[in-house]
Amino acid sequence: MIGRDEGLVFKWHNNRPFLHGETEPCINGRILAIGAYFKKPRRALANQLLRQQLEDGGWNCEAVEPSPKCPKSRRSSFHTTICVLEGLLAYERAGSKFAAVTKARKRGEDYLLERGMFRSLRTAEIIDERWLRFSYPTF
Repeated sequence: MIGRDEGLVFKWHNNRPFLHGETEPCINGRILAIGAYFKKPRRALANQLLRQQLEDGGWNCEAVEPSPKCPKSRRSSFHTTICVLEGLLAYERAGSKFAAVTKARKRGEDYLLERGMFRSLRTAEIIDERWLRFSYPTF
């Protein structure tokens, strides 16, 4: 019997199965959470995210595949970090508890807490006024 998810592929990645993820950690955090929801969390995808964690504790899509116009980032992004943290937490809640995942998740949480969740570490200024508004659906 063919699994329902086998038709979900990334065509631009040689038809790579959707739940295997792609290159950007922000997308892969969401895919990891989707896989956990459908009881198919992928350890290989979680490990890929662990390898992509930056020195400051967070993640940034531009640290993986920077655009040709900008250099590879060494600084984490709030947006990407939150997506990855949501995926790692869902992965753990789905029963995939590994010390390395928990440690990485806690480092990512510390990254956000050190910055007051939405402030520049250097200047303490709010990075984007939109972060002060509640939204529904959440994103």
